[in-house]
Amino acid sequence: MIPKAFNEFDEAYTSRRVVFHPKEMSLITVCTDCRGKCCIGRTMVAAEERDRIIALTGQDYFVPWAKGLFYLERGPCPYLKNGLCSVQEIKPYVCQIFPFVPRVDEGELWLFCVGECDAASRLPLGFTEKARRLSQEFFGIRHPKDYAEYWNQNKGADFDDACTVFKVPVFDSKPERANG
Repeated sequence: MIPKAFNEFDEAYTSRRVVFHPKEMSLITVCTDCRGKCCIGRTMVAAEERDRIIALTGQDYFVPWAKGLFYLERGPCPYLKNGLCSVQEIKPYVCQIFPFVPRVDEGELWLFCVGECDAASRLPLGFTEKARRLSQEFFGIRHPKDYAEYWNQNKGADFDDACTVFKVPVFDSKPERANG
């Protein structure tokens, strides 16, 4: 449950179009009690996600990467406590959609379902479409090429493309952008 203090916090971020749907995106019911295998790579977070986590925990483990983007270093996530996510109710977009990983492939944005996650073959009905919708929201206000640069610099070694279970396009066609 989100602490009462986040009611005002949520309203403050409404105008910034924050992507925040962790309850409907939880895989807790299908996880195999791996105790956080998904929580070991370098994790990208948007500034508003970072702000939420710091407000809740009082701890800032984030490293600035680019304007409005931060990351958590490789290794066990510092917010992973006793094998469980301590920020489950406000976890970042990339954590919400896992075992999907956003990737830019031949100029198009895709969600790769990574085989490194034991739950990848047992996703709940509708999870794929929810991850796709969340990705459309997230990348509707960000440029996929910026994420591709982040991936190439930070994530390349985290997942083996040969283990990809399947992939789905984020957009049916290239998104139209007001500024380029």
